[in-house]
Amino acid sequence: MALEVPDTLTRQIEIRASRERVWAALTEADQLLRWFPTHEAYVDLRVGGAMRFAWDQSVDEAVIDVLEPPSRLTFRWRPAGINRPYTTVTFVLEQEGDLTRVTLTESGFATLPDQIYEQSYEGNAKGWAEELEELRAFLEAT
Repeated sequence: MALEVPDTLTRQIEIRASRERVWAALTEADQLLRWFPTHEAYVDLRVGGAMRFAWDQSVDEAVIDVLEPPSRLTFRWRPAGINRPYTTVTFVLEQEGDLTRVTLTESGFATLPDQIYEQSYEGNAKGWAEELEELRAFLEAT
């Protein structure tokens, strides 16, 4: 029986910061370390460039597919060393006065093996909600 888990998740948040400031927080390793991974961040900021994020018990590797500063960043990622399909993450930044609307979309969950399909979707849905709040807290405090 096929699992009934959506292929795409979307999260949206408004941050009281310029689009350029949000862009820097998403694309500069020293900025990423202040809100996203806890141990390591690496960004080769070009289409085809690598990204790497390390947490306490996992490392995720990514490849940049779309780079449109300061409005769109798309990368494919998966946990390092795990031979499974990538999911694709897109950040879209829209300036509205002194706020930036950040829309995050992650897709490709339907390509994952059944044994990790639902867990990956639910884990990432919860994780992105938490991470976007951390991004907002970081940017609005600085």
